[in-house]
Amino acid sequence: MSQALTQYSINGSNPSTVGGTGTAIKYFGNLPGPSIAVNNLTPSATNAKGQLLVPGSNRLNGQSFHVLSSGNFEVGAGGASSTVTITMQANTGTVATPVYTTIAASNAYAAEVSDGVFYPFNMDVLIQGDGQSNLIQGSYTSQFDNAAVTSTTTLNSSLAGLLPSIGNSYQGLYPALTAFQVEPVFGLVIGITFGTSVPGNSANLFNFALIN
Repeated sequence: MSQALTQYSINGSNPSTVGGTGTAIKYFGNLPGPSIAVNNLTPSATNAKGQLLVPGSNRLNGQSFHVLSSGNFEVGAGGASSTVTITMQANTGTVATPVYTTIAASNAYAAEVSDGVFYPFNMDVLIQGDGQSNLIQGSYTSQFDNAAVTSTTTLNSSLAGLLPSIGNSYQGLYPALTAFQVEPVFGLVIGITFGTSVPGNSANLFNFALIN
């Protein structure tokens, strides 16, 4: 039976929300809540805090797993026909010094109106890799607004030699250590890019989970 090995603390009534002006990628944050004295862990271009971790200790070595995400977005007034792209990136650096590589990106969806209508999106990324080949392979699909699904395509990067810098110090001590033994193997972040910069741009992420 499939189970979520790791996931963001978000749902339909408590989404991760981004928006506003700007045409750079806007990263969705995790919302672990006040019970652990942290309300918001939002990745950025310079810090990967809140990233979704891919477990190491050989738990996923050679196995296939899915990373699922879903949400919705609206384009603000003045942004008619703006394009919208959902992007998932792997961080093979550290939290404090991330090294992001895009592994999946949706087609740029052309939003139809600018009257505050929300459009749903989802992305399903299948990943598999092993410590002997030290490669990641897989495929992904995405969908917007009940329109045609983006054709299944291979991952944008195989993350060749993916051993993250968090494990580099271990390599000298344990030369036989492989990427999938490192804990974590790497991190994942997801974001949205609006093609037009208007204040009313907004997006919600309801689910971001690694399923095995």
